[in-house]
Amino acid sequence: MKLLIVNPFGVGTYDDPILNSVRQVVRKDTEVSVMHLKKGLSFIRHAYFQMLLLPDVVETIIQAEKEGFDGVTVACAFDPGVKEAKEVVSIPVVGQASAGVSIARMLGQKFGVITDAKRAVVGMTDLFRTHHLDVDMVGIVSVDMNVEDMEKDKFRIREKIYCLARDLVSKGADSIVIGCSVLSAYSFGMDIPEDLKGIPFIDCNIAAIKTLEMMVDLHKTCYIEPSRHICYQKPQIINKKDFDFARNVYNV
Repeated sequence: MKLLIVNPFGVGTYDDPILNSVRQVVRKDTEVSVMHLKKGLSFIRHAYFQMLLLPDVVETIIQAEKEGFDGVTVACAFDPGVKEAKEVVSIPVVGQASAGVSIARMLGQKFGVITDAKRAVVGMTDLFRTHHLDVDMVGIVSVDMNVEDMEKDKFRIREKIYCLARDLVSKGADSIVIGCSVLSAYSFGMDIPEDLKGIPFIDCNIAAIKTLEMMVDLHKTCYIEPSRHICYQKPQIINKKDFDFARNVYNV
């Protein structure tokens, strides 16, 4: 199985930390690669910036299918380009937020989410409301750190996660989703304090890659893919003329 993790940032700083963590949990027959965008910023905290990178994320996923990858996940809990890519490729595409929340719901009744910066809370709140991921969620909080600064102080990151997790648990959460690919990578393998043991901490990188392995299996053995009835109709099949015209207009 050949999987690709698309790092939607325009820098390769986070490629290795993400890759090193997921390699420890994938199956022996799974080959994983991480690819960052050729251009862009080192963060995605604003809707405008996310809008600018969406075409490159989707085109990277289209190219990944052509190159023989069996499935793709996007390394950002905003799930940028995931819905759009599902329309135009046949291979499974998995979002980190949806994967993390799905696992949290299987492991408990209510969950909390910890992300990186305060501005990210706004974006994730919008995403969760739009896709109804906020059902049974007690809240989204942040460690109040920019991803660019996280590598400098991993110990501080983990202590902040523990503190925020305790507050979420006090509000009713019985599982915690680490909702940021970089935050997950730099907190991977953390030692859970005694008072938080029994609370599942769900790493969004791990949730996404393990979900992707399952979706690839389902795709290959049971021919399961996104619904093409209405929700994820392929525009290149439903209306190829307009599909080709639109790509030409936007120079993709």
